[in-house]
Order: sequence, then structure tokens, then C-alpha cells
Amino acid sequence: MKRATLAVLVVLCLASTVLAEITITTPTEKLEAGRHYLLPVNGLSATDLARTVVIVEPKETTSAVGVTGWGGEQYLWFNATDNGRRFIVVIVGGMGKPVTASLMLDIGNSSPDPPPPPPPLPGELTIVVVYESENRTPQETLVILGLRDYLIKSNVAYRLVDQHLKDRTGRAPKWFQAPRTFALKVGLPCLVIGVINPEGVFSVVDAKPLPDTIEGAIKLVKPYRDKQVRFTPKILIPIKKYSEVLVCTL
Repeated sequence: MKRATLAVLVVLCLASTVLAEITITTPTEKLEAGRHYLLPVNGLSATDLARTVVIVEPKETTSAVGVTGWGGEQYLWFNATDNGRRFIVVIVGGMGKPVTASLMLDIGNSSPDPPPPPPPLPGELTIVVVYESENRTPQETLVILGLRDYLIKSNVAYRLVDQHLKDRTGRAPKWFQAPRTFALKVGLPCLVIGVINPEGVFSVVDAKPLPDTIEGAIKLVKPYRDKQVRFTPKILIPIKKYSEVLVCTL
């Protein structure tokens, strides 16, 4: 009779250790490579810890060991030797179905920050689109005109110019020499981002191939539009109609 009672007590004790759920607390601070962190494991006892398996990935640069704190709390003693994404899985065996908990952590700059916006421009932002009229496709024309509408609504100065633009002397206007040089290096059609300073001198900030879509062209211009510094230039370059698009003449 005593043996039967003892057997029942043992079964009851084992049943009481069956876990319903465990969770790993996600750190709120930014984790750095090379440092150790205590990650609380909720719902886990010291007895459960003895039958717990911890799996980490990538295992070559990650470690996580179950430890018991002074107050009886259970933790994972976690460390990663380099930046990147880490995966932790805790499996508690015993009677019944194993109980698991998982956690994903980003160490350091595993997701690179986006590049900072360009600094304020020292002059009036001016967008120059350089193209070849004879080779212009319908899609290219659509993108140029769509970008023009965006620049007008955004109050941004612009020039839409054929690469063969010449002034009254038969040469490329002085202001156009720099954007034309960059455009020919990048390839036509080209979107040139620059500024005109108070003396009317055009300086190239960046030059990119003209995207195939209006949205793509706007995406290149928008960061500079948001940071521009405006002024009233001393030299105003008049605009007139030419070959379905606008060009600049002196």
C-alpha cells in the first residue's frame, strides 16, 4: 500500500512540472557585438532548466546558456561576437509535448541605416535634363514632361535641354558646359542636379541616368528639393518653347 501511494505521489510531482508556456523577453536596448546580456525566460523553473536545450544560429558566432539568477529567475546568458541577425530557440523536454520559445535579435547595424539626406545646397536648386532630340522615345518624353510638372508644382527651377544647345555665338552656353560634360560622361538622357549661385554660376551636385519612370525621376530629385536654400539670383536665364519641351537660352 505504501509503495502504491509513493508511486502516485511521484506521478503527481512529475505532472506538476509540465509547462504550459515559456517566453523569452525581448531586449529594448540596442544590442552590441562582443557584450553579454541576460535575457529573462518567463515560465521556466530551475528544475525545468536542467532539461532545457538551447539552439542558436549562427552557432559559430553566437552563444546562449541557461542560468539561474539570485532570486531564482531563469535567464539566457547571451553573447554574439559580430553584428547581424540571431535566432534563439529554447526547447524544454519532459512529460508530454515539448514546450518551445523562440526569439530573433538584431545585433549592431544588421539593417544598415539609410544614407543621410544631402546637405543644404549653397544656392538655388536647379534640375537640368540633357537629352538627344533625334533619339528621344515616347517613354522618355513622358518621363521628362512628368518630371517637369512635378518641378513646377514644387517651385524648383529646371532646364530641359538638347545636348546640342548653342548660344548666339554658336557655342554651348557657359552655364551649360558643366552639366553637358557630366551628362555625356553618364550617358543620355541624363538628369543633372546642381545649383546656381548668386553670381549665376551653375555647379553640378550630381548626375544620374534619367530613370524610365516619372516616379523614379522624382525619387532622385526629392531629397535635394527638401534641403534646398533659395535666393533671388542676380542673373535670370529666360525660358522659351523648343521642340515640345522647354530649353534654356541666353
